[in-house]
This record gives sequence, C-alpha cells and structure tokens, in this order.
Amino acid sequence: MTLMMVMSWRLTFKAGTIRDVTSAKKLTFSKIPEVMLRILDEGGLLPYIQKYGDFKL
Repeated sequence: MTLMMVMSWRLTFKAGTIRDVTSAKKLTFSKIPEVMLRILDEGGLLPYIQKYGDFKL
C-alpha cells in the first residue's frame, strides 16, 4: 500500500504570502523588492540583463 500526500501552495510575492491551499494556513514574509520581481518576470538575472543591458536598484 502506498500513501501519497499532496500539498498545494499559492505563493504571492507582491503580497508577501504563502498559502497552503489544502489547509488554508497562511504564512507571511517581507515583500520582494520591485526590481527582484521584474528580474523574476524576465526569467532570471541573465535574461533580464540580456534584455535590458543592466539593472538599477
């Protein structure tokens, strides 16, 4: 017999929350700076620099 536990999480960087969808538990963390969100949206630091040539804090 095999027992599998499936957990589903929703991570919201802008709001600074992690929510366990299966149990409705919620954790909070410091919001991610806007520049880091833009880097993540581009697929990481290398793609960001390739597209924009540089980044400013």
